Amino acid sequence: MSPSKCINCSKAAKLYCTGCKGCPTSETGPATTATWYCTADCQKEHRATHKKDCENAQARRTLFRAAETAFRLFIILRRANLTLPVERVEKLGAIWALHSLKKRPGTSILLHFPDDTIPSIQDQEAVLTWQKCLPHLADLHKVLKEMLLDLSTSIYEVHFWPKNPPLRLRRVYDGGSVWDSTQYRHWILRVTIKNGEAYAIDITGAQFGWTEHIMPWSHYEQHRIHNDSAKPVEIQPFGRCVQIKAEKYREWNQVPNLSFEEAFNTELNASLHQWAQKNIALSPLLRLPEKKFNEKRSAMLIHIDHHMQAFKKNCIKGKRYEAGNPNEELDAIPSGYSSNP
Repeated sequence: MSPSKCINCSKAAKLYCTGCKGCPTSETGPATTATWYCTADCQKEHRATHKKDCENAQARRTLFRAAETAFRLFIILRRANLTLPVERVEKLGAIWALHSLKKRPGTSILLHFPDDTIPSIQDQEAVLTWQKCLPHLADLHKVLKEMLLDLSTSIYEVHFWPKNPPLRLRRVYDGGSVWDSTQYRHWILRVTIKNGEAYAIDITGAQFGWTEHIMPWSHYEQHRIHNDSAKPVEIQPFGRCVQIKAEKYREWNQVPNLSFEEAFNTELNASLHQWAQKNIALSPLLRLPEKKFNEKRSAMLIHIDHHMQAFKKNCIKGKRYEAGNPNEELDAIPSGYSSNP
C-alpha cells in the first residue's frame, strides 16, 4: 500500500517518481523524498511542475553520496598510512584516552590498526580521524574537487572551535603527558549546491563523536560551531588546506613521517585513476541508480583498499620508512599542524 495520495489529483497513489524516490530531504535526520502518482497520465501531467524539485532532490542525493564516499576513501587512506601507535582506548565517559606504544628503532613507522583491541567500527573511526581534519582536506582535495565542483556554486573550507562535542580524545604519551584534541580548531567544508541549499561536510567529525558526514549548514552551524569574538570562525577558499600543508612541509622538513604522506596520496589518486579508466569515474558513479551505485562503489572501495594495502606492504618490505631515535615520537606532528595554521 502506498504511503500517500497522488500529488497531482489526491487520489490513492500506486506509482512513484523513480528519479527522486529515496533522495534525502533538505531537513536534518534520515527522512527521504517520495513523490507519488495514481497513474502514468497524472505523472506526465505533473512533470513540468515536479521537474525542478526532482532535479534538486537528485543533486542532494549526489552530494550526500559524495560526502559518504569521501569518508570511506579517507578511512582507507588512514588505515594504509597509519603511524599512530595506539595500543588501546580507555573510555572514561565522554573522554577517551588513547594509550600509545613507542616505536622501536629499525622498524617501520607504518602500523596496522589494532582491530582486536578496538573492535567497534565507530570507535575505530573516532581514532582514525583524530587530529586529521586539515590533512584530509589537503589529501582528498583532488577527489573532493572531482565530486563536488559541478554540483556546487561555492565551496569553502571553514575553520572553527567545536561547540560542546560529545566526545573528547586525549593522547596519552609514554611518561604521562596528554594531548587533548579539543584544544584545537576543526576544519570542514561548506558546500552550496545550485538550488541555494548549503551543507556542512565533516569527514573527520567522528573524533568528536559526530557520526554524520553531512548535514544542512544552518543546523551544523547552530549546534557545532562556536562563533563569537573570542572564538571567531574563519572562512577560507577551497584549496587553502593544500597550501597550509605545503607550508608546513617546508617549515617541518626535518620531521621524518611527513614525506611518506605524499607518496600514499599519489598512490590513492593513481588507484582511483586506474579504476576510472577500466570502470567509471567518480562523478558519473555518484549519479547511478541506487542499486548500481551501491554495487559499483563497493567494488571500487574494495579495489582501492587492496591497492593501498599492497602499497603499504611493499613500503614495509622495502624498509622505505623506518623509525630512528627510540626516544623520538615520529607520529607526533608538531602542535598546530592538524588544526591551527
